[in-house]
Amino acid sequence: MKAVILAAGGGSRLWPISENSPKPLVMILGKYFLEYQIMELLRLNIKDVIVVKSPNFKEDFEQFQKEMSEKYGVVVSYVVQDEPLGTADAFNRVRNVIDEPFIGLMGDNHYQANDMQKLINTFNETGKSVVGGLEVNNPESYGVINHEGKKVTRIVEKPRHPKSNLINAAIYVFKPNIFELITDLRPHTNGEIYITDAVNKLIQDDDLIVERIENWFDLGMPFQILPLTEFFFANYKRYNDMSRYKVFKPGVFTAENVVIGPNVEFRPGNGMIIVEENTKILGSSIIFGNNYIGAGCEIYNSILRETSVLLGNNKLSFSELKNSTLGYNTNAPHFNYIGDSYVGDNCNFGAGTKIANVRHDNKNIKMFIEKKGVLVDTSLRKLGIFTGNNVKFGINSIIGQPGILIGSNVRIKPGERVLRNRVSC
Repeated sequence: MKAVILAAGGGSRLWPISENSPKPLVMILGKYFLEYQIMELLRLNIKDVIVVKSPNFKEDFEQFQKEMSEKYGVVVSYVVQDEPLGTADAFNRVRNVIDEPFIGLMGDNHYQANDMQKLINTFNETGKSVVGGLEVNNPESYGVINHEGKKVTRIVEKPRHPKSNLINAAIYVFKPNIFELITDLRPHTNGEIYITDAVNKLIQDDDLIVERIENWFDLGMPFQILPLTEFFFANYKRYNDMSRYKVFKPGVFTAENVVIGPNVEFRPGNGMIIVEENTKILGSSIIFGNNYIGAGCEIYNSILRETSVLLGNNKLSFSELKNSTLGYNTNAPHFNYIGDSYVGDNCNFGAGTKIANVRHDNKNIKMFIEKKGVLVDTSLRKLGIFTGNNVKFGINSIIGQPGILIGSNVRIKPGERVLRNRVSC
């Protein structure tokens, strides 16, 4: 069976992280987000993957294609969706390259192999198309699956009074007849055609079964990268070859040519600490778990608290990082605090930069999704900043509100206090 992954979305909700990378190729713990999905498909021996992409980020996708072949022997081919005409149009782009049942996935979601296997088993047993359903506490925010047993009777988008807490997790096993159903669809007022409209036609033909899944992660908005990072940390050994590391001490794994000073303290607790090659950790640094320190980093007299990620070639000195990712070549060299954040590549924090990550009233933090113009309750009590690439913070600058978004190439002046999203300089 082949896999079809839709990855043509513009990623406007994920701005500014999506300014420099398509959503599926965002880096989490040193791997592409979509790479984790490829590895799950490989567990099912699915090595033929068709990705529907936009015309943008051509070189990024070509690099991804090359790496998936070299690392896993997976053949990734691309079909281009020239215009954002909806999910049904995206699936329809593969009709000339696939003539057999296939599993359809969203490129900004993550699914586990055991859940995908359940859908495939149900398809093999019934011969009917299958949709993955996930139980949630707030079904009114999603497409709700009304069902009688496993028979789907209707899918209702964001109903006020849902009749079920089972939502459409946007994972399917389709037969080639789905393409004929797509052909007859009419565009919505925005010009797009949706795969859910074709799925509702399957329901009318009594050709759709729901299979419950247990794990589903969405990378739609910036703050959602934090729980994803925690999940991939918790499952680090599932996605990485631990044989290439040396055990420095229980819970601490180091690659080649790592220098660790005599006063460095590791506190992995129940987690783990990964230190990649050519990294130096010196002075009276304290490293907690779970932490990932990429290749070529230099850490001096700093504290890395739980769930911190340095993607590579980062420099930290007299600084503190917590539950945050610093992109490649991003530095916090002088007395900085960064918490609950995701910072792009080639950024620099001037001395004394501070990041607010909590509200004084301890209420949930709301984030203004800049490119959509909507305010979203993140359900999180701690949330820092999310930036594009090449952002420079002047000395003693302060991000004075939690949940701030900062676009690429922005310059924050020395001593400046930032209280709202910053799109440009």
